[in-house]
Amino acid sequence: RYKAPLKNLSSRLRAANTRQQNLSFWCENVVYDPTSGCTAAMENQTSSPSYPLCYSSDPQAILSHTEDWRAFYERVFRLRQLELDYVVAHLPEYIRQAPKVFLVGESEGGMVAARYSNPELEKLLASGGRIILQWSCESNYYTSCSEDAGVGGAKSTPILNMISAHDPYFSASPESVAFKVANDPRGYGQWPLTGNCFAKLLDQGFENATVIVLAHTIYHGLTVNTANVARALMKAFLAEPRNFQHMALKHFGRGGNELCAELQRSQGRTLLRCHELGSETTVHASEVSACAYQSYEFHKEYYDYGTYEMCASGI
Repeated sequence: RYKAPLKNLSSRLRAANTRQQNLSFWCENVVYDPTSGCTAAMENQTSSPSYPLCYSSDPQAILSHTEDWRAFYERVFRLRQLELDYVVAHLPEYIRQAPKVFLVGESEGGMVAARYSNPELEKLLASGGRIILQWSCESNYYTSCSEDAGVGGAKSTPILNMISAHDPYFSASPESVAFKVANDPRGYGQWPLTGNCFAKLLDQGFENATVIVLAHTIYHGLTVNTANVARALMKAFLAEPRNFQHMALKHFGRGGNELCAELQRSQGRTLLRCHELGSETTVHASEVSACAYQSYEFHKEYYDYGTYEMCASGI
């Protein structure tokens, strides 16, 4: 969706990070002009500019024109697909020769990372993998039809999917946008929802896929109060994508630090439910940064998962 970028971004970031109370790591927005609006083109209004690819995740707006929104979201994917086609066609040689290459996306980008397939890219992902964050791989308001909810690429490519159990957009929670749209007589989408990619990966026959459901966070972003476990799991996957399931079960499951519990396993696909590394009480956004989402509660303590960090933390 279009938003006007900040001018002189690098100097703005330098200035922001000189003040402890406004560190940009916690900012809700460090790239776009906060005064720049982006009103969805389908909304009938004249008070602000509207753009062709400004969209809304308001369930009532979607339910009022379901056919239009289905086509609209598919065009958003088509735009991202064309962008990636260009990127893959112009990859520099150092990426083509890299020992491991990953395709990573979160939220809308997670949907794109799941669906996008390109033969040239798949050759490179064989050494690395596909990382799908904050997306459920299900037919919901974000896809035009059930066929468009599938995962692309080679079945042997390692896959990591991470999403909150209570994701406000794509989870099976009654409060999510996907639930509200699918549960309405006017709506559309898979029913019932599972809120993660496991069933889809199982159905499509992927051979090496791990799905992580983060248990106690209600947020869409994974760095608000589950950043430490998300970082630790991501580091493990990046280190050994083809051996990640074994590593996750050994180090994070029973017999390890027990941050994760195995919910289901079947022929190379594993579903885990994980909780945060570190037991500190979360703090209000006002104690983190003036530019953080003010309604959020953050886990501020940083653990870099490793032998010495785990020893020092007493976990």
